[in-house]
Amino acid sequence: MILRGRALVALALLLATAACGSNDAKAAEDDPAAWKAYDAKMATWVECLKTNGLTEVRYRGHSTSVMNPKMELEGVPAEVYNSHAAWEKCRPQQPTDTDRPVPFLSNELSPEVLQEERAIAKCIRGKGFPDYPDPEAKPDPSRSPSRYDNAKENPIPGLDQAWKDCRKELGLKSVDGG
Repeated sequence: MILRGRALVALALLLATAACGSNDAKAAEDDPAAWKAYDAKMATWVECLKTNGLTEVRYRGHSTSVMNPKMELEGVPAEVYNSHAAWEKCRPQQPTDTDRPVPFLSNELSPEVLQEERAIAKCIRGKGFPDYPDPEAKPDPSRSPSRYDNAKENPIPGLDQAWKDCRKELGLKSVDGG
């Protein structure tokens, strides 16, 4: 569920960047040919992953609000990242920032967003998930994943509702508009 919050944050950062006078990001975002090329690169990467043993991997489609291409995939078990032969073999096909019409956003959280995310985490812990982690200002990609990192692919009963309830209680708009 942290990923949902971070995806919302990333979208807000993208919109803020666009509002500050950067027309390049908006122009790239609206370029269908550029997105078609990116989608083709993602399809090549996913096909490589499937061919090499990760048969459940799917590409959800591009999103301007994600922080990296891994967030545009479904069906990738958390333990696969950096430890599966297919992941390593297909790394050359993995799209990069420069392949995207809109670059991947930094996953470093601003102090304001970090405070908001920590309030959500505290609330979720109070709703029956005592080991729900606080977000880090600059997440360490080498850390061991928690059971919550893969909650989208392996839902944890009640977590999604706790996340929605906490956002509502804190007066924050949820990603799905609620």
